[in-house]
Amino acid sequence: MKIAQICFFILAAFSGCGGSDSAEVNSESTSNSLDTLYLSVTDTVGVLMGDSVEEFGSLADVQFDSKGNILALDALKGRITIFDRSLEFAGFIGRHGSGPGEFQYPNCFGQLNDGRLMISDYSGSTTTFFDSLYNYQDQLAGFPLVPPMYPCPGPDGAYYAGCASIDMEIEGDLPTGNSYVGLYTDGTTPDIILVSFPLDITIDEEGDVNVENVDVVWDSDSRGNLFWAVRDGESYGFQGLTSRGEEIFTVEKEWEPIAKTEEELQEEVFAEGLSRSDEGESTVRRAEVIQRYPYHLAIAGIYVDGEDNIWVEQGYTDMPTFEIYSPEGELLRLAVIPELAGLNQLQYCVKGGMLAYDFGPADYPKIYVLSSD
Repeated sequence: MKIAQICFFILAAFSGCGGSDSAEVNSESTSNSLDTLYLSVTDTVGVLMGDSVEEFGSLADVQFDSKGNILALDALKGRITIFDRSLEFAGFIGRHGSGPGEFQYPNCFGQLNDGRLMISDYSGSTTTFFDSLYNYQDQLAGFPLVPPMYPCPGPDGAYYAGCASIDMEIEGDLPTGNSYVGLYTDGTTPDIILVSFPLDITIDEEGDVNVENVDVVWDSDSRGNLFWAVRDGESYGFQGLTSRGEEIFTVEKEWEPIAKTEEELQEEVFAEGLSRSDEGESTVRRAEVIQRYPYHLAIAGIYVDGEDNIWVEQGYTDMPTFEIYSPEGELLRLAVIPELAGLNQLQYCVKGGMLAYDFGPADYPKIYVLSSD
């Protein structure tokens, strides 16, 4: 039996201890009475043709590092490009290949609280660690299905990441498995699983096993707390958890699903799929597909800034819009980016500065440097 496709559309944001009392926080629609932070584009990085270091094959993950550099992960070229504060090229981390510090299709990375940089190779099913100076340290392999995805810092050098496991040794029935967000310290299995959902597993007419996961986004704060939400269009809610899985708060509000138009239902978006054979060989497919989910997303992403405020990206607005919550779950204000209205599949960084970048660009991959008025 062959696993034909594993669709891990876990579009995460970025990045504990503490035993806060659990609290239910109801967020009513108070947009009209909230202050609004307006963000503008001050510069861009990325060209269609020209300087080769700015010709991205793709932008899988982009973040600021602790020195204020921009780290741009190019999945197709298999490396991170470093740009300094002046947006000048400052070097590469890794390269395409199968040796130490090399990657087949790296699609996310995280900067851990102990100074390490962790890069997940989706196709190679490995995680690779670099020190704070970006020197190669170590590589882990042998994960049950895919490597831990979209890592963000946990307490004491640990990290949160999404992963999955599947049991293929079932006679006569479909395999079973789960996708989850767990806390890792070392090795290939999490110390604790904080969020878990069963995988949707089907077998097509050719006998291929197709595996899809629930679409979850998450990020962590400086105290090592985790904030997460399911990306769907039928409810609005997100939750804060300690590293031990204790509830800090849950934010929920009344939500009426917003139906897509017929034209929107025909729009194509970029998606990634992983095919893995019985022999362990894997292939990543990155292509435009039509997603016929009938509703606009309520929450499209979660991002935590340098003050531990939680930016909740609204998935139903043409203009990029965020509800900004305090670390305790209180709705503080809104943020909008008028210049990026109408652009699809943007991802963001709000820690160390403000960035937007496009996973599925309409023309060519770009990084947008943002500032507030």
